[in-house]
Amino acid sequence: GELIAELGCDIVGDCKHWPMQPGSEAGWMLRPRALTLTLWARLFLSDIFIHGIGGAKYDRIADLLIFDYFGIKPPMMACVSATLWLDLPRGGVTAEQIREKNRVIRDLNWNPQRHAGAGIDVSGLVDERTKAIALSERLRTESPGEHRRRRRTFDEIRRLNKSIKEIVEAGGAVPTQGFSQTLDQFRRDEISRGREFFFGLYTTRDLSRLVDALPDERCFRL
Repeated sequence: GELIAELGCDIVGDCKHWPMQPGSEAGWMLRPRALTLTLWARLFLSDIFIHGIGGAKYDRIADLLIFDYFGIKPPMMACVSATLWLDLPRGGVTAEQIREKNRVIRDLNWNPQRHAGAGIDVSGLVDERTKAIALSERLRTESPGEHRRRRRTFDEIRRLNKSIKEIVEAGGAVPTQGFSQTLDQFRRDEISRGREFFFGLYTTRDLSRLVDALPDERCFRL
């Protein structure tokens, strides 16, 4: 309910005279939200509002706001997108490869016996692990309130897993070898495939090729 400023038509076009600019005596700053700003732009500023993929998604919400609040059919908008990668080296590591390596690492921690190759005998520890797991299941169903005993059993399973894992790794079965390098390469690839770099970083040739691929301007007329 507090009046913070009055903006006349004569000063709207020149932000230097706005009473809500940074450092003004009014002590207020005008920072419209994205939906509010694009809603205004679509209704009063432009003939057609053009979004990228991200903006076009939330402007579907703006369509509902315009229809419900103003009771009018929302003006048209367009979604235009293009992918242009910088000329940076890429190793070709995929997200599926990272997921698979993470799965193997997790499996090595919780089911190390599966990775025991030929000549690696962990049968004794596996038997103890099987008994500990059976006890843990029995306590869970029959004595859920015995928290300390259940905790001791869980710690025993983890101890046995760790012991089996150490023997498996000492025997040469190391499925996690090189994973850190693969993960680093994947992260570098993600950067190289970024779509939000400043356009001035791209070559004139690539930018021209992108512009030349656009349809004729007549395709954008209403």
